[in-house]
Amino acid sequence: MRRILKRFALAAAFSCLATIPDAHAEPSNLDAKALRLMRDVPNSGVIFLEVRIAEQERPGLRHCQGIDVRIKSETGVVNTITVQNSPMLFGKILDGATYGGATVIEAGVHTVERISCRDASAVLLVGPFARFTLQVGQIVNLGSLAIVYEVGTFQLLNNRKKGDWRVVDLSPTAATSLAKRLPETFAKAKKQHMTAIREGSKQ
Repeated sequence: MRRILKRFALAAAFSCLATIPDAHAEPSNLDAKALRLMRDVPNSGVIFLEVRIAEQERPGLRHCQGIDVRIKSETGVVNTITVQNSPMLFGKILDGATYGGATVIEAGVHTVERISCRDASAVLLVGPFARFTLQVGQIVNLGSLAIVYEVGTFQLLNNRKKGDWRVVDLSPTAATSLAKRLPETFAKAKKQHMTAIREGSKQ
């Protein structure tokens, strides 16, 4: 019972920082929040990441008003992280849009399981897409997960033959947005890209 309660407490603590893309929060407050959670939550670290989504038959990136990433640890702890918050009005992205996400998360092995694009179509992409290992006290830049999928299969991408993905550096837009919101913490991040999971991979 104590283990279950502890897990819920950890999940609640992590979710506090999962909403970090807040255009109205002072960057210094977000830095302090990240460091405080790392100190108060045992066996944790900080991750930075981005997701970019494109369609095979269309040029450029698909615009999502928000992108959420579901990450699951090998111990069963699930975290949902907002990695883009870019609402539109009359076809124009509103001021205060943020790119790239950050959160305090339990150390260990984690898998990027699902990606959701928040727009009128409510796109859901089902992986697993990537995996990473976080050590206690680490602050890491996991890079950007770039996904290209076949139009017509975007409601549920669970067939790897219908899409492709790879891990690359953070886009300049995401790097700038993260550095503005968490200047001190992001400056300390070590580049340690997550590893893309391919069909048949034993990683």
